[in-house]
Amino acid sequence: MGALPQGAEVCRAPVRAMVEPIGGPTWGRRAVGWVLLVLSLGGIAAVTLLPEKAIGGKHFRWGLSHDPEHLAEDMLNAILFMPLGVALERMGRSFVAALATSAAISTAIEMSQLYLIPGRFAELQDILANTAGGLIGWGLAMLAARSPAGR
Repeated sequence: MGALPQGAEVCRAPVRAMVEPIGGPTWGRRAVGWVLLVLSLGGIAAVTLLPEKAIGGKHFRWGLSHDPEHLAEDMLNAILFMPLGVALERMGRSFVAALATSAAISTAIEMSQLYLIPGRFAELQDILANTAGGLIGWGLAMLAARSPAGR
């Protein structure tokens, strides 16, 4: 094997951060992030991936609804993904990583609901609400970390 290309040290930084020894400067913060990640993914899976009473065929709704009942559901979807955003921030992930992760997990859930889970409907609006919730959680955790009490 040849030598690593110039700048390869930059590529090792995330790996080094993940294997930092217990008690290192960011270890507790990352440990909280990993615990929150596991708990939030478990909660998200429990709420979104269980079958419901089958109502009919497969549907994917592309439109956005302004119905107050659907708006309440969107708010609950956002709240459901907020702990994921907090976990990602505690793990040191960037805003872009939180955006991509929240959107990818939400899209995977909606596609599972569309093709695999009986009685579930997939909606673009759910993907948007879930992603927004992840970003809100990330932002709140970032603000908390920057506040004098969070340092």
